[in-house]
Amino acid sequence: MAEIFLKSGLSDATHNKQRAGFGDMEASVARRLRELQAKHAQLKSLLSNQPDQASE
Repeated sequence: MAEIFLKSGLSDATHNKQRAGFGDMEASVARRLRELQAKHAQLKSLLSNQPDQASE
């Protein structure tokens, strides 16, 4: 697997970071996880930009 990263121009550190973050997940599962994390960040941002309704 490391050879694939090197051939694609990614460093060994990038490879290790990917392994630490996603372990031995299937590519489709890792892709879905990234999508959900992005959606979570988007929703969190929207929520933080809402006016505080607790004071009403």
